[in-house]
Amino acid sequence: MIPKPGKNQLQPDGFRPISLLPSLSKVFERILLEKMKSYLTLLPPEQFGFRTHLSTSKQLVRLTEFIGSARHLNQNVAVLMLDVAKAFDRVWHEGLIAKLIDFNFERELLLIIFSFITSRKFVVSVHGAFSSERPIHSGIPQGSVLGPIFYLFYAADFPSVLYNNNSILACYADDTALAVKSANVNHAVKKLQDHIPFIEDWCKKWKVQINASKSQLLIIRKKKNKKNLKRQLLMFNEPIPVVKYAKYLGVTLNSKMTWTNHINNVRNKAIYVMKCLYPMLGRFSKLDLAKKRLIYLSTIRPIMTYASPAWTTVTKTDLNKLQVVQNRFLRLITSAHYFVRNEVLHRDLKIEPLDTFLQKTNDKFFRKAKDCEHLNLFNLFHYEILDEDRHLRPFAAFVLNSNQNFPTSCRIYGPSAHQTLSFQMAG
Repeated sequence: MIPKPGKNQLQPDGFRPISLLPSLSKVFERILLEKMKSYLTLLPPEQFGFRTHLSTSKQLVRLTEFIGSARHLNQNVAVLMLDVAKAFDRVWHEGLIAKLIDFNFERELLLIIFSFITSRKFVVSVHGAFSSERPIHSGIPQGSVLGPIFYLFYAADFPSVLYNNNSILACYADDTALAVKSANVNHAVKKLQDHIPFIEDWCKKWKVQINASKSQLLIIRKKKNKKNLKRQLLMFNEPIPVVKYAKYLGVTLNSKMTWTNHINNVRNKAIYVMKCLYPMLGRFSKLDLAKKRLIYLSTIRPIMTYASPAWTTVTKTDLNKLQVVQNRFLRLITSAHYFVRNEVLHRDLKIEPLDTFLQKTNDKFFRKAKDCEHLNLFNLFHYEILDEDRHLRPFAAFVLNSNQNFPTSCRIYGPSAHQTLSFQMAG
């Protein structure tokens, strides 16, 4: 078992059990995984977890594009982020097999899977003292490559919101968000409340527990909207807290859809990691400059640039906060004097300024995503781009701010149209 961050380690809930298997068993798991991959295409399109050509970044872009489209129409958005308690630990074995039968799994494969997940036992060892053996009645092995795949099938029939194009369900394994847009903020919350009984029934049927008190409701209001929220969102008769900012898939969203909270979070995390690694990076370190540079590129920069396609609408002021961290790192590893310009350090170390790096990263992302045949991504980048969308929608912001040719079926209107003609295709 490994300790959970921020949890009481004097309680069993403060630890996460993992499965440690011999090498032969791991090979068998990989073979079983290959057999199951052909069934992944049957999963609902809202589920992006552990699937080929899908990622957290693509799910985040999908969600932020939905929110941006609502703001473009001067609408409110209510985003419900659910906290599933012990998602992997509470998977009901018989229920999982029943769902795999519904997916038409082969009989022999079902028997192997049932044998794999059942009849397991565990023993706890503390300072050389061993507990008695206890059976595991529910849950799927954590630490196994099959565990996440099993959960995808178990949660495949999670109730989706169906309000035409005014709602969205975004899932990445057990990270679930539901969003509804409406001109009236209370109407948006009412739509969510109307859908919650279906979620409650599903949870009761499949023995899934959702923490209402740890779930979050984020209200993104339309411009100049001061109308009070009159409705309270309830789940299992518990109120769901309304928050000003919330984290989904590692990215912090706030009620104004600015990225200040997110930038501050990743900036502080990057600085913390840099301080922890100071003995390896400072002037007295025996590491050569090339290895220090590699530490930055592989450890610290990814913290700051994670899921950058979802926050292309970030302001230059916020983005500069991350550039300051990069400048600080380059000065640390080179012990550069104050009169050495940052541009010189970037040139000598062959590290691009962050805005240049992000532009290239986002260009690569959107080119691949645009050609993706996935149902929920295919039409995501086909809309009329207005100049005002620069501050609202990720793809529009990327296109309008880009200095490279990026073929798209979007039509560009407004003051930037003459500057971005190369982005427009016929159609």
